[in-house]
Amino acid sequence: MRRKNYMLRLWLLLLVVALATVALYFLPEQVGSWQIKKVDLLSDLRVEDDSSQTELARQSMLSADFMERRRKQSERQPQEEAGFPVRDSLAMRDSVYQHLRKQNPSDSTLALFEDYSPSHTGLKRLFSSLRSGSSLGRPVRIAVLGDSFIEGDIFTAHLRKMLQRKYGGGGVGWMPITSQVAGFRSTISHQFSGWKTMNMLHSKGKHNLSGYYFLPQQGGSSVSYKLPGDSSSIHMATRISLYYQAERGSTVSLKTVGDSTVVVDLRPTEGGVGEYRWQGYTKRVRLSVPPSDGLSILGMSLEHSDGISVDNFSLRGNSGLALSKIDVATSSSLCSLRPYDLIVLQYGLNVANAKQLNYDNYYKQMLSVVAHLRKCFPGSDIMLMGVSDRAQRSTEGFVTMPAIHRLLAAQRRIAMDSGIVFWNTFLAMGGDGSMVRMVAQGQAAKDYTHISFAGGKKIAEAFVRAFELEKKYYDAIE
Repeated sequence: MRRKNYMLRLWLLLLVVALATVALYFLPEQVGSWQIKKVDLLSDLRVEDDSSQTELARQSMLSADFMERRRKQSERQPQEEAGFPVRDSLAMRDSVYQHLRKQNPSDSTLALFEDYSPSHTGLKRLFSSLRSGSSLGRPVRIAVLGDSFIEGDIFTAHLRKMLQRKYGGGGVGWMPITSQVAGFRSTISHQFSGWKTMNMLHSKGKHNLSGYYFLPQQGGSSVSYKLPGDSSSIHMATRISLYYQAERGSTVSLKTVGDSTVVVDLRPTEGGVGEYRWQGYTKRVRLSVPPSDGLSILGMSLEHSDGISVDNFSLRGNSGLALSKIDVATSSSLCSLRPYDLIVLQYGLNVANAKQLNYDNYYKQMLSVVAHLRKCFPGSDIMLMGVSDRAQRSTEGFVTMPAIHRLLAAQRRIAMDSGIVFWNTFLAMGGDGSMVRMVAQGQAAKDYTHISFAGGKKIAEAFVRAFELEKKYYDAIE
């Protein structure tokens, strides 16, 4: 009787097991509504990489070293600066600031403005304009440039509301003509039709601070805005401005109060930016534009003639590097009509990558971006917001992505070496694991990346606390 040969079956079984093992490697993280949990059989033996924490510690030492070098520089070369007499030396200013910090209640989550300007006056323009009040003849303007983290007026809506309640002003500031999130934004009702949208990520052209310009199409184009809420001052606009570029004269119509329509003749701008301004109380405005060759609309603004105006310039997918495409001449022309006291840069979500821990190249490129912005807006203070927390799945659940620490450290270096102000958004959120906590509290989306309006309020409150301490400092050294 012949014995059966099981060798072939053994090899077939081994092949099936091998193929199944390889297939497991390519399993998706989610199938339909089912989340697949990763299991690490060697997790108890694996040594966790603490390089991110080491990098944070190194950056903390660099920051302390920067302050020490600035102190020694102050002792060697006390010098007079515009607006500050000799007696207001750098050492004295740092001393005043430290005294104010000690007066504040101890709060480990309080994220202060880190001023890396050589003279500790990185926000001099902003607070000087704020002190001027109504004599300034315009609102104090803050531009917040960012990515999808702030689109829909998230963060800026609450920041604007808090600052306007304290320092006056109203309206929503700058508005694009078209928007991907018009239906999502709660601070204004926004409708539009008949426009071609050009943005700096996907099209060439002489781009301005917003990163957009808009071309009217055949058949005519229109856009309308309506402010929500009651008729209180903060929910009204007293100044409507239209910003445009025109190769030749064009005619548009503007409807504001009631049913009356104003026909506006837009003059050629000869390569610069033009402005048409309407004064009066209103909650709504509608712009109609016939087919017009050579006419570009940059945007409109709804604000007050005093107080504070906060503009939201969000551009989905922007890492911040695209700001190098802003045209210097266009920016200079726009700023002569609409000067900004502070430009805030909020970027990082489109840069952070779970597989990348080295951000030296981004650091170098952003140094050039900041230098370019200074060339475009020489009269504006600049602040860089650090990247927000972002979580990724691990064997322990969702945790802060290690790359966030590295990118945050690179951003602080950008601020230090550019001599601008830095604000730690990550710390303001609550540090490690804050995104997970915010998701649980309904303050962030379940992509563990983007915040909600409630989350934006939390971050805005932290920003305003830092703003108020900084104002005390500038009031003290005036």
